[in-house]
Formats: sequence, structure tokens, C-alpha cells
Amino acid sequence: MYNIKEMFDTNKINLSYDGSYLKENFTFNGKFKYNCGLLGIPKNKQEWCENIYHSSNHRKYPSYEQYHINDSIYDNKININLLDNKLNKMYDARPIDSNDNNYNIHYTWKTGGNEHKRELIEKHCRIFANTLGI
Repeated sequence: MYNIKEMFDTNKINLSYDGSYLKENFTFNGKFKYNCGLLGIPKNKQEWCENIYHSSNHRKYPSYEQYHINDSIYDNKININLLDNKLNKMYDARPIDSNDNNYNIHYTWKTGGNEHKRELIEKHCRIFANTLGI
């Protein structure tokens, strides 16, 4: 329904801000800003990303990759391509309505199970398609 390739920079890491960072200035450990639900890794950063997975102590943080990636971006002063948050919004239990102009919403928490997630995704798809006139 849209061309996501036009929004990415193939030479940089592509991320959008995390909703908790935007709304509450939550930085976890002072280094956290980006949500890794949608993450574009260019070929020139493949080794960097693989090293995070191979060398991090994943038990010390509440998610597998997100905080480690943010740490490395912060520690290494990596310049990223900041994506529009409409590409990576986290569902926050508010009703989705026709004013919602987000391209992607991830329903990873605050849902009432798989059936509720399915209903939310179908509704979002209908609203998004109508917004685009599809």
C-alpha cells in the first residue's frame, strides 16, 4: 500500500523512536531511544549487528536485542536514518479510529490475546486502505 523502500537509507541503520521515549522521555539506562520492531540494517552494518547478538549478555535486559542495539548506537555514536514513527507505532490500548494515519502498528502488548490482535489488525488494515482510497 506504500513503498517502504523510498523511506530507507541503504547506507545507514534505519529506526524510529520508541513510543515510550517520545511520550515519556523513557531512556531505560540513558541510552535507549529507538524501537527495534522495524529495523533496517545495511550490508555495511551486518558485522556490527551480528556482534551484538553474539557478544551481548541477553539475560540482563528485558528484551533480546532492543536495549543492546540502542547501547551500541549510543556508545559508538552511530548516525542513523530516523524513520517516521508512522512506520512503527506500538499499540497502546487506545481505540483505533479513522484518524489513525499510522502505516504499521505492532500489537505486542496491551491486547486481549490472539483473537483481539487479529481484530485490531483487520480494523487497522481497513482504516489504512480507506485513508489511501484503496
